[in-house]
Amino acid sequence: MSAQELDIVSKWKRFVSGGFQIFRHLKNHTIFIDEKSQVYGVLGLRDNLNDLFSGRPLPMMVNAVLLPFKGKIVYDGTLKAYNIFVGGGIRSGLNETYMAAKQNNRIVTTLEPAAAPQIQVRHQPKPGKDWKPLVEELVRASENLRGGSPIQNAAFALLRDSARVVQSAVQETDNLEEIWRSKQQVQKALKRLQAVLERAEQ
Repeated sequence: MSAQELDIVSKWKRFVSGGFQIFRHLKNHTIFIDEKSQVYGVLGLRDNLNDLFSGRPLPMMVNAVLLPFKGKIVYDGTLKAYNIFVGGGIRSGLNETYMAAKQNNRIVTTLEPAAAPQIQVRHQPKPGKDWKPLVEELVRASENLRGGSPIQNAAFALLRDSARVVQSAVQETDNLEEIWRSKQQVQKALKRLQAVLERAEQ
């Protein structure tokens, strides 16, 4: 074996094996989610995994061995698939696991910490439009919407609280606690509106 081949094989001790859900095929890799909710971006060793499982509904439960290979993650060429129906609840949970990993840049794309960052690299978002002036105007305008019928009054309160949560999201981007507080006010306002609508006589 060449020195390069020996180096590749020596890194296989970092393998990950067990049960996975093949959740989604993406452009750069296929998403595997293990039993501990860790999310991996996996490549086919020779064949594209999307082509390999063409026509098979996802998510699909498999038993696999994931290996480090030139800074990427591949499987060992053998996948044992299980013909198990995945219900809506499990599917929803897997989707939330994937979306949380994606949002927080926790998709593992390499098993070689020395060669590259283990976690998917965070892409810096492009500078967006400054929404603060428009949102401030919206908040001020919503403060003047008060009174009217019980339904209108409850709807106006919902609009005011919704405007404030947008204000928090724009001004306090990294202050999740403040955004959560604003969001809870929106939920309360929505419940009040729902109660008013339910009390309204037809």
